[in-house]
Amino acid sequence: MRRRSPLLLVLAASLGPSSALAAEWLPAGTAISRPADVEVQARALTSLDLSAVSTLPSPAGSVVRLTQRHRGVPVLGRALAVRVSGGRVSGTRGAPARGLTVDVTPAITPALAVTLAARSLDRPGSAGDASLGVVPTSAGGRLVYRVETAARGGFVVDVDARSGDVLQRRPSRLHASGRVYAISSEVTPKPVDLTLPSLDVDSPQHLIGFSGGVSVFEYAGANPDGTYKVTQTIEADADGNFLFDPPKNPLDEHDPFAAVNAFFHIGRARTFYADTLGVEMSSARWPLAVVVNVLEDGGSLDNAAFSPQALASKSGKKNTIIIGQGSETDFAYDSDVFLHEFQHYMAHNAIGYGQGQLGFDEWGYNPFTGAIDEGTADYFACTINGDSTLGEASLAPLGAVRDLSEDGQRCVDDLVGEVHEDGKLVGNLTWRVREVLGKDRADAVVWGALSMLDETASLGDFARALTGAVGDLVAGGGATQAEADAISALVTARGLDDCDRVLSIDGGKRREISTLGLSYIGSLFGASCSDVIGYGFALTLPFQLSATATAPYYELTIGSPGGPTGAGKTQLLVRKGDRVTYSQGSMGQLKPDAFDAAIELTTQKKVLLGTPESGVAITPGETYYFSIMHQSCGFHSTWTVEGKSLTEPGGAAGAGGAAGGAGAAGRGGLAGRAGGGGRAGAAAAEAVPVEVTGGCNCRASGAEGGQGLALGALSALALVAARRRATAARARR
Repeated sequence: MRRRSPLLLVLAASLGPSSALAAEWLPAGTAISRPADVEVQARALTSLDLSAVSTLPSPAGSVVRLTQRHRGVPVLGRALAVRVSGGRVSGTRGAPARGLTVDVTPAITPALAVTLAARSLDRPGSAGDASLGVVPTSAGGRLVYRVETAARGGFVVDVDARSGDVLQRRPSRLHASGRVYAISSEVTPKPVDLTLPSLDVDSPQHLIGFSGGVSVFEYAGANPDGTYKVTQTIEADADGNFLFDPPKNPLDEHDPFAAVNAFFHIGRARTFYADTLGVEMSSARWPLAVVVNVLEDGGSLDNAAFSPQALASKSGKKNTIIIGQGSETDFAYDSDVFLHEFQHYMAHNAIGYGQGQLGFDEWGYNPFTGAIDEGTADYFACTINGDSTLGEASLAPLGAVRDLSEDGQRCVDDLVGEVHEDGKLVGNLTWRVREVLGKDRADAVVWGALSMLDETASLGDFARALTGAVGDLVAGGGATQAEADAISALVTARGLDDCDRVLSIDGGKRREISTLGLSYIGSLFGASCSDVIGYGFALTLPFQLSATATAPYYELTIGSPGGPTGAGKTQLLVRKGDRVTYSQGSMGQLKPDAFDAAIELTTQKKVLLGTPESGVAITPGETYYFSIMHQSCGFHSTWTVEGKSLTEPGGAAGAGGAAGGAGAAGRGGLAGRAGGGGRAGAAAAEAVPVEVTGGCNCRASGAEGGQGLALGALSALALVAARRRATAARARR
């Protein structure tokens, strides 16, 4: 049941016997059969344009609130209230304005009114909304524009609609206190009372702020379509404050403290990005709903997530952050959680960045944008809170705490394909950059680097964007060359100077690439690997390989020592001169799009290219690109790839042995012939060509729309993926 607001109870109790003035427009005792009759009676008795706008509960009936208009324009400051009890008017508050004669034709435009309001606040250029209103005066009223702007934290400014004079200004923020953990229940375990940032004036007072840009809701259940039922029952006390203590049981699902803590820390994050990084957040794409105490299938949810979709049912907000009611603790008690998810929200809305775990582009599966997104979200959470450890109160009980100061990861060898694990490399690099440059410069550099990326980015792209931003600082005198050199050394030490989407295997390089299997992908959606294969789904290795031929034949050795089990098909796709490209079907299935040959592979395979059977002609001096598309089951597998050019099929012949004896086999080649009786060496395995529809060196029809279709098909499942992250992580340990 919705708890009645203390403010509403005070209002209802104060509606005493009608005054003489009130009796002129709606006398006490007037019969009211239903709340809608209040408007009818009020209009009939006053001959004024009065409209009922809401009906609120009162202890003994209801309160109907009305507004007044003059020639179609709202009359400001004339909110009227009528208490109805027992089918009759029992009290009124307020009185309609009489004698209004003002002309409602403005002499200035709404845009000019916004400009004048912004200038009066010393914030020229600030956006705002202007609407006409009539202010009652003894001279028949005054026509004004009421301008609402987010400038200086939120102001309401009245501008004369004829002269342009600024008449009054007042902040739309409410200075109220909330009881919160300054950082988290673990780092700062004693709750403190702090000012809630930019709380909007509301009646009853809820956790809504930043001119409607942020609203905190409580979880009230799940809808069949995957959205959440939400409520806003938490209201301020009689003094306008939100001073709730944490519940004795931290797993209590009905926890107003969690909602207040959420609003405070989301406000901290928003203020940081607006004031420190200068991000403008006033446009229509920014409104955010935060839902606390979220459950999964009626049980605990050890996670938090951001979605760019309106998952909070009927909230009217285009973005949603959900905070789980965990099995060990309430995730809302750890500000690291809010700050991390808020960075995802920022990356999506300010940059249009981030595909999560299931990132695909025209070159195949790309988990690296997700890893960059996760790593930078860790960084900004830690830099705002001022320590390198993420999740002391939320992740630590699950054994999943992340420490950005831990070195040791390198690209490519230590990447596993899971975005949180691989994101540690980004988090560690950026934290070390912070140690070189200090907080303020590092924050700007990391944000500037992220701002340069799109959804095809590699970890190498991020490293270059980072060093490029530092280079700009040096050029502008904001950093020294020694600092720039130190950061370049950090990049190199982590292998990020050779971490692009294409890895060269020239010079005998052996590449080891780890990737997730379809069992992991299926677990995100409650499906088995065989189910996923049945849908026609496949993954590519996240890296393609390249080699420049020096002879007319090329031999690839490809293996998965870990051995994917229960696998479907695995194919090697080859293309001369450019990367293999893919498009996606309506369910997100990858389809090879531009390639020269597709070759079926076994778990351990040597593939000889340049023969007629391979379908690939090798031209010395040309560069060839290789992509592996697989349906490997299991949660994880590691692949190895190496290659070499050969002058003959199977390699150079070995020198012949003595007559009648065995000729020594050439390395990886055929038996030497000179000896006549030479025993054959190990032959390279034949390539088995596989027909793939559309296999030409071109883009298939309709491929341009493939990525968008896949994202649309998977977007409804993206939150499910986020919600199962912790469960999947524990399963891998």
